[in-house]
Amino acid sequence: FVSVDKFAENIAAKGLPAPMAFAYLTFFTELVAAACLALGLFTRVAAVMIWIEMAIIITTFNGQFGYFWTNRGIEYALLWLLLCTAIFFHGGGRYSLDRLIGKEF
Repeated sequence: FVSVDKFAENIAAKGLPAPMAFAYLTFFTELVAAACLALGLFTRVAAVMIWIEMAIIITTFNGQFGYFWTNRGIEYALLWLLLCTAIFFHGGGRYSLDRLIGKEF
């Protein structure tokens, strides 16, 4: 289990500002936004949050290693970025909680 402090160290090593704030945003996105995306709750907002995280991971952390995920490349993050793009434009779908409550977020 990775702590927020470890995330902050990795973020600070790349020279990004406010590493602790970014670490908490990363933790929130990976826990809450991923759960919302799985349930179809606040689907478009969750997709945008994960899209932003994956774009940062691709450009800042994994881009230097090439494409394949077996070499720490961008393949897996790019897959999630493209999936979140499709989910953003399509919405939660027929069985989402967004549709159940009658609002597409």
